[in-house]
Amino acid sequence: MGEILELLFPSRCVGCARKSGLLCRECAQLWGRTIRNRIDGIELLSSAYYAESIAHIVLKSKEDNDSRSRTVLANAIADHIHEP
Repeated sequence: MGEILELLFPSRCVGCARKSGLLCRECAQLWGRTIRNRIDGIELLSSAYYAESIAHIVLKSKEDNDSRSRTVLANAIADHIHEP
């Protein structure tokens, strides 16, 4: 049954909508680095630099309550949370 559904409704990347799993290879490479910055003495951490596909994922998560986009964001946050 899963193969039939995949044939009729193929999985698409949440970032760019290419046929893929949750994230295609290109979009997955945008995530996963720790970017450190400091503003007014407060350390800020990011999981990715701005890119159109990342903005798309954030907006889908916030505005459409898209569970696949929320999964990508949750994984990115979890990868960058460190115990003190």
